[in-house]
Amino acid sequence: MGGTDPDILASVSLDDLIWTVEGVGDLVVDYVHAEAWIRAIRSHATVTQTVLSLVPDRGMVDLALLKSETTIQAVDAAARDLLSVAGGRPWWVVVNIVSVAAASWEHVGGELALRGVRAWEMPLGAWLDAAWATMFSIVAKGAAHDEDPGKLDRWRSDMLRRPSGPAGADDGGMDEAEFDAAMAAMSVL
Repeated sequence: MGGTDPDILASVSLDDLIWTVEGVGDLVVDYVHAEAWIRAIRSHATVTQTVLSLVPDRGMVDLALLKSETTIQAVDAAARDLLSVAGGRPWWVVVNIVSVAAASWEHVGGELALRGVRAWEMPLGAWLDAAWATMFSIVAKGAAHDEDPGKLDRWRSDMLRRPSGPAGADDGGMDEAEFDAAMAAMSVL
């Protein structure tokens, strides 16, 4: 899969996910709602730490690493793939949406609440769809207010941009300048 062409149906399903780690095999990741994913993404520095915090059989991964049956690079790649499946979009876009939504929560959280979006009742992919649509709407209103037709395209480009460097070198999504640009686009007041 490579983390770039996720299965959108898996991202909105209430089913468990299968996490395939080279040298470990298939592990079942119990269904967790969007709130658990968001908390994990916000509280861990890397995608791998995020995923491992939600995997019931983490000990199997740790043991395989100790026994050199797998590598940290294989675990990192598998973690990025799993986050892509859970989120229905590339892992870096998942991280970017969660990061920007959290940083502009006074706008995004209120709109999501008004729309009846409850992260504790839905899969991650569905919550990300709602958050994306909400942020898109906020930025579009700001672009119209500022009479800046390129603002929406710049925001979208920043949100979709893959981190630079080798795969896994920057699991944090956007770099600081990209994050600042996305946040500037979110300010509509």
